[in-house]
Amino acid sequence: MPIQQMLLGVGGIVTADPGQETFTTPGSTTWTCPAGVSSISIVCIGAGAPGLSNPSLSYGSGGGGLGYKNNYSVSAGTTYNIQVGDASNSTLSNRDSWFNNNTTVKGGGGSLRDDNNDDDDSVGVYVGDGGGNGGRGGKNPGETVGCGGGGGAGGYSGNGGNGGQASNGSGAGSAAASSSGAGGGGGGSYLANGGTGGGVGLLGTGSTGSGGYSGSIFSPGGNGGAGSGGSGVTYGGGGYSGKGSTWAVGDSGNGGIRIMWPGDERSYPSTRVADE
Repeated sequence: MPIQQMLLGVGGIVTADPGQETFTTPGSTTWTCPAGVSSISIVCIGAGAPGLSNPSLSYGSGGGGLGYKNNYSVSAGTTYNIQVGDASNSTLSNRDSWFNNNTTVKGGGGSLRDDNNDDDDSVGVYVGDGGGNGGRGGKNPGETVGCGGGGGAGGYSGNGGNGGQASNGSGAGSAAASSSGAGGGGGGSYLANGGTGGGVGLLGTGSTGSGGYSGSIFSPGGNGGAGSGGSGVTYGGGGYSGKGSTWAVGDSGNGGIRIMWPGDERSYPSTRVADE
């Protein structure tokens, strides 16, 4: 975070230079509002869930949701609670990323998909002024040797791509809607690993991640492309299910949070979102 240079504003009010702070270490922490800051804009990306894989269930997992809130009023010197989603945590609520509380602004964590999930239960859901839900994990429709792809992370104006199904090599992960900036879903496969879902970045809307290609027999599915400046599964990409001697499970992406100010001049998804 840049050093704050205090300026004497109109009417003797002390204001701060524009600034931002990013949080990417999983777990609970706090943020103390700097002097001269009265409003902020926040983006939260939830963690994707790790893939589930065993001889009878081989489903990809859901991607994390992305939520943002603009021009949120804060008080200088006040400390606010933050949680950054942990992809490796077995408790779903710990895969959520949120600022202040989970009803102010949140990127919901993706969940493991299994026989008890319907088509949408594995996605990470967002809370905020805008954003997108994560893509759902790829289903394994009765194929005990098939492997589903992970869902992509939610975008700034649309949902992440769904993971591809595991069905005899068919079912590539679907790309997210055009211009949403979301992560693409990973491709499904048969007798090989599925693909991971793509993550998204914290610097506002950008290009949309492509869907992973479909694998074939013994050939793994392709990974979903990252959207909006993300990289691999960072942040919020869902894990694939895998096939092998150890029934390997694909990694997923942790969550992330970024705060920028002043919130009445800088806003997600695209107004002065670069570091200043």
